[in-house]
Amino acid sequence: RSRPDVADAVPGYGANHGYSLSIADLAPGAHRACAYAINVGPYGDTNPLLGCRDLTVPGDPFGRLEEVAAVVGGVRALGWAADPDGAASIDVHVYVDGNLAVVRKANVSRPEIGAAYPWAGTAHGYDVTLPTTGGTHRVCVYAINVGPTGTRNTELGCRTATVDGSPLGALDVVEPRPGGADARGWAFDPDTGDAVVRVRVDGGSPISVETTASRTDVAYAFAGRGAAHGFVRFLPLAAGVHQVCAVVPNQGSTGAARNLGCRSVTVPGGVPFGNYEALT
Repeated sequence: RSRPDVADAVPGYGANHGYSLSIADLAPGAHRACAYAINVGPYGDTNPLLGCRDLTVPGDPFGRLEEVAAVVGGVRALGWAADPDGAASIDVHVYVDGNLAVVRKANVSRPEIGAAYPWAGTAHGYDVTLPTTGGTHRVCVYAINVGPTGTRNTELGCRTATVDGSPLGALDVVEPRPGGADARGWAFDPDTGDAVVRVRVDGGSPISVETTASRTDVAYAFAGRGAAHGFVRFLPLAAGVHQVCAVVPNQGSTGAARNLGCRSVTVPGGVPFGNYEALT
């Protein structure tokens, strides 16, 4: 490597006499490094010691919080973490607004991490989605120390994201039945965790519908929100074509009402209906 200062100090030998190298796979802890110059010419019979230095390889975990983004109903945090004491995946703790929100194993495949740190392997990524209320939230992630060396849990970073607090939902179907129709769907407000749906038929007065029916698909799509966000309501209707519309009023301090849209339904007529309930 070029060392102009060496060229100035020892004229006639040029500048290309510097060295620099990185040594991978050193275990955390104390080490002593010594360098020797290797004799190559016809004169000289030793490889002189250039010196020794003591160093300590840190054992604290390290990594990065690469992104925090607002998603529907919450925030998403992405990054990676590893501990120099071994290749095993380690835990990360994710805090939202100063409170511990989740403990997650950083075990998502990240080939570029394995390429940069061959001793670590690839299973060191994390990708976490957390439910939140609407508004601006601060997300911080910590890598948790696990090895015999290291003294702290490393803060990987903090970032903020602003979440829309408007209610979410869908009017999935309006299904005709004798004497009326069933309206089905789901809804919740990120600020409160629940919702009340207002249903109107042919522009009439709103009908309040609770959202307490189990919807496992909603629980899967919105991690941490639970399943009790569905609604099913029978609407008594005369035979003919009707327009059914639904709106979710905003309940929290952020966001606005959500229009779930309208669906047309044709209620069959001309056939009597009812139910035989008991004989006493």
